[in-house]
Amino acid sequence: MVKSTLEPEWESRFEGTSYGFRPGRSAHDAISRIYVAINKEQYYVLDADIAKCSYREP
Repeated sequence: MVKSTLEPEWESRFEGTSYGFRPGRSAHDAISRIYVAINKEQYYVLDADIAKCSYREP
């Protein structure tokens, strides 16, 4: 119930070109967006390695 209440408000605040862990978006969508950007000579792509990030319970 909380998710369905908060998600629409927060989704509207995110960048339209953000794909990580977003509902209805996948890695394939991000790859397609990169392909289009490269073909339009826009070469800014952010790649972040979060493999070593961890969440610890308080």
